[in-house]
Amino acid sequence: MERRFFTPSDKVEVGRHQSYEHKAEGKYFFKKYQGGDGGAEKLAAYKEVTKELQAIIAECIASGKELRAQGSSWSLSKVGLAKDRHINTKMLRLLRFDLPQQVISPDYQRDHTKLRFVECGESISVINQMLFRDKLSLKASGSNNGQTLAGALSTGTHGGAFDFGAIPDFVVGLHIVVGPSKSVYLQRGSDPVVKKSFADSLDAEFQENDDLFDSALVSFGCFGIIQGIMIETRDLFVLHATRFFHPHNQGLKNAISNLDFSGIDMTLSSMPASAPTDRPYHFQVFFNPNEDDPSKQASVLMAFEDDWDNWKDNYDPPEWDDGEAGPGASALEMVGVLYDNLPEFLEPLMLPILNAQKPRTTSPSPAK
Repeated sequence: MERRFFTPSDKVEVGRHQSYEHKAEGKYFFKKYQGGDGGAEKLAAYKEVTKELQAIIAECIASGKELRAQGSSWSLSKVGLAKDRHINTKMLRLLRFDLPQQVISPDYQRDHTKLRFVECGESISVINQMLFRDKLSLKASGSNNGQTLAGALSTGTHGGAFDFGAIPDFVVGLHIVVGPSKSVYLQRGSDPVVKKSFADSLDAEFQENDDLFDSALVSFGCFGIIQGIMIETRDLFVLHATRFFHPHNQGLKNAISNLDFSGIDMTLSSMPASAPTDRPYHFQVFFNPNEDDPSKQASVLMAFEDDWDNWKDNYDPPEWDDGEAGPGASALEMVGVLYDNLPEFLEPLMLPILNAQKPRTTSPSPAK
């Protein structure tokens, strides 16, 4: 039974952050997967989706329609959108595969049990939940988790770990539907992860090419439809995050310019006494553009990595929010909308009020 269907639309779509408006003639959707949990059944269902994606491409070629896959619409621009048709990938998110030893390349020297193969529409939020159960974690993420993995990857979303990189840096394989009768499993030749037999199981052409792989990672959908993504995860860890006000002094300037954190006064923070603070996992500095130039102080956000075993008996996991934006993001959006609708003559009156809210919105706070 086909899972895909097309829905015409004459509505103007607004991006998740209200940064763009776009109108296309309609979208392809997929019905929810209703099959079982067996590996063979899931693999067969995955391959059927490949055929349906190929059929969609064939339809658009025949009718001269521009086509792109679409995630959660979190991008700030329309760079990844098509003028005619989109594929909503939200229902391509229920099939996930662990990797058996027999498909792992003999040249792969890292821990294959930390590899996961996931569908393109899987959200960062759900991946986090899945990995938490296995005491694993993503190596990097954005500031929120509502993006689909393929969308965040393909558009080069913000966010990353200080000494690691961003989302593309933990992706080690891509299954891309490239035409009406062809799909490719692509990985680096210099860092092979799986054998050709894995690509064969997907009915995909096997390619190992560093230049092609690096080009396809952040390609805005130009290489085809990314259906499956091979990711490398890491052991679960605790992240101590703290936000505090810090004088805009030479110590802070050295941290910003030279990554020299020796001048940051950590006694101003609210870190646990046992937390390692020698080098941050994450570092952000916020200045209020409406204050004096230069600002006398900044709101500093720092996060430090700690071993899970040190905290596993004293850790309350967060409530999973199914990809909704956190309170901070929602507040920023609300303030932006309110400010955009202010009459121009009221703006000078509102700036002192907004500035007065800074201690509340950027106040010192601990977090995990």
